[in-house]
Amino acid sequence: MSKIALTPDNGGTGIFTIASPGTNTDRTLTLADNTGTVLTTASTVIQKAMPAFRAYKTSAQTISSSTFTKVSLQAESFDVTNAFDSTTNYRFQPTVAGYYQANGTIIFESTSTFTRGILTIRRNGVEGDNYGRMVDVNNSTGAFIQLSGSALFYLNGSTDYLELWAWASGTGTLTVGSADSNTSVLSGFLAGVA
Repeated sequence: MSKIALTPDNGGTGIFTIASPGTNTDRTLTLADNTGTVLTTASTVIQKAMPAFRAYKTSAQTISSSTFTKVSLQAESFDVTNAFDSTTNYRFQPTVAGYYQANGTIIFESTSTFTRGILTIRRNGVEGDNYGRMVDVNNSTGAFIQLSGSALFYLNGSTDYLELWAWASGTGTLTVGSADSNTSVLSGFLAGVA
């Protein structure tokens, strides 16, 4: 049988009082089987880093007309847990299971005219999975359009990932723009653990 030991500190003169609340119900305080300090209302709690990132394009990307293309995001404003791959797969793959808020922005540019642009944030590379197509805009007057969209995704913390994809139709050379770090962006954060 385990024992309880109260060890007074000889360096102080104060009285340590353990008080119970006024209740008519039996209560049990169970301590974990490890060493540590019990938190109080005066304790400082430091939350461990949770997944959050913001990645963007650094060079324009030519895309084929009427073909979905993954957007290569080569730089990061921040990546708290190193979950975004900005060199090979251009994807966010966190190791914490939960619900993630994801936001995407794309600027399409053309040497002539755009007729249609689509932005998707895909889970596991599949359009239509979860929310799939975020924004689908027809445009017949300009040489560029900017699209933005966001959604909440569940990611399992091991194999699930998010990517930014683009689709455009029009005449001339079609590109996903990269004028600055706000032009074509994918960002996200853990909204709640599962």
